[in-house]
Amino acid sequence: METMKIAGRDYPVLGIVTVNGQSAPLVNIRMMSEERERELARNGSAS
Repeated sequence: METMKIAGRDYPVLGIVTVNGQSAPLVNIRMMSEERERELARNGSAS
């Protein structure tokens, strides 16, 4: 599986997308929900 290094971390490349004639990799980056972010902030765990 191909990976791409972003900010020092390797993420799997799921495919290539083309927008307005420009190709870009589609990478699998896990995102935190706003609800989870607020929960961590309430607990003082978010930076």
